[in-house]
Amino acid sequence: MLQGMPQMLPQILHEMEVDDSISFHLTGSRLFGGASVESDWDFFTEAGSCAGSFLKTHGFIPLKKYPTDTSYQVYAHPQNVHVILIPPVVYQKVLNLHSLLQTWPDFHKLPKDMRKRIFEMAYLLNPSRVDQ
Repeated sequence: MLQGMPQMLPQILHEMEVDDSISFHLTGSRLFGGASVESDWDFFTEAGSCAGSFLKTHGFIPLKKYPTDTSYQVYAHPQNVHVILIPPVVYQKVLNLHSLLQTWPDFHKLPKDMRKRIFEMAYLLNPSRVDQ
């Protein structure tokens, strides 16, 4: 099931929406601002056998490890959709931090690189606050 999703365009997004066993959370410029019609669709979900099977079955291919944490695997779909698999041990922390940043009124106005650095710093420097 998709979380935080505005109108859907690529067909794969419909397939992600109807799968109730996995929660795909919208992130990136389509959620935080700065997206154009050509922007990709970025999501994250908890890594596990269901998510990995879904992605492989639906034409996603592994791209690379996420640069700030080598345990985050990124998958890409030809319809310009990316999914980051978050390890179960930190999934709730990432989800909480993501939710917190959505409540920051002007977060979307910050440049993309700055938003990314703020997320990374908050994750690394203050994990106890995110876990609460």
